[in-house]
Amino acid sequence: MLRLLVDATPGPSTKKDSVKQLSHEIWIKRIILPTFKLSAANHRRWTALFLKRYGFTLSADDLPMVPLDPRVLFDSFLTYPKLFPSSTFETMKDVVKINTFPSPDIDVVNTTIRGCSELLHSNAGNHWLSVWSTAENPFPLGLSRLADFMLERSVNEPSDGSENSAINTMQRIIMDMAKMYISMPDAFAYNKFIDILGFHRRIYSPESHDLFKSNCIPILEDCISYINSLRTPEWQRNPTRQPQSLPNTFAIKLQILQGRYWRGHYDTLSSADIQEYTLKQAVREQFHCRHFVSLALEFGSLESLDVLHRGSLDCLRFELVETLLSDAEDPEDDNLVDELGRFLKKWRYDPSEFIRTKVESILVMLYDR
Repeated sequence: MLRLLVDATPGPSTKKDSVKQLSHEIWIKRIILPTFKLSAANHRRWTALFLKRYGFTLSADDLPMVPLDPRVLFDSFLTYPKLFPSSTFETMKDVVKINTFPSPDIDVVNTTIRGCSELLHSNAGNHWLSVWSTAENPFPLGLSRLADFMLERSVNEPSDGSENSAINTMQRIIMDMAKMYISMPDAFAYNKFIDILGFHRRIYSPESHDLFKSNCIPILEDCISYINSLRTPEWQRNPTRQPQSLPNTFAIKLQILQGRYWRGHYDTLSSADIQEYTLKQAVREQFHCRHFVSLALEFGSLESLDVLHRGSLDCLRFELVETLLSDAEDPEDDNLVDELGRFLKKWRYDPSEFIRTKVESILVMLYDR
């Protein structure tokens, strides 16, 4: 019913039609917003009963009040942000945080539901997970939705011509989440985080491309700066360092390049960008995948690398090694397999933290094949 009411909302006036605009605003303020409020109150009561029935200690009061289907609220806010109260954004922010980093009490509920066949296949269990645990959902209410907001024109229009506080707040939220992931013991968690964000994949028009440059590139650059600030010589030499490994910033730089030179954008690539961005594609086009293992060994040879002063080209070499091994045909030559094993062992204990992290990623990829 809520979705039907929202879909029936009269569109705003695209011209100076005061009657049509007034009709649109009255529908939102007198029908949609009160209905959202009523739905949220009913949903809060249902949540309290659900938690009590199954013996959970979590209180419904610890959750933000959202309607039965929060996606309808998100979609409506995206479409008509100026007509919603400021509290709506705070509610959505809380929902995003819960779906990305659930509290221990919420995590207990999520884990219990997934571990109980009866609950997992019940309407109540499925509804709970659809609202408060959408990490595996193709339409998540968490990080992916927040990333969508960054490129939505309606959210990026300040109502009074001043600085857009909503975008600034979302940038801070994403950066706070990035720091949490970076601090985790497993650097691969951050890689998944940055992949879910996937700002460059969300560009769909020249206008959204401009928003990528103004809203998203600063976040990605801040992530790079933060990681580099932690990757000190002292940290690299410390065997008990925390976190044990740090994410690879090269992958973040590649996302910036992929977004900056989006297919609808015709600026000329700089020579440095060409060097970083095109080598992988050139190698993959020139050689058959049965040769990829041999190429990976050639590009990954450490004998000619300066251990203490490795630069971006050395990072690019190991990015290329990972890509080649990922796409390679399984080699039929046993000697080649043995040589790859020796190389991986050597790489795993290399003095460079970047190469150690990269080889761990390669090993995980090979084990999963």
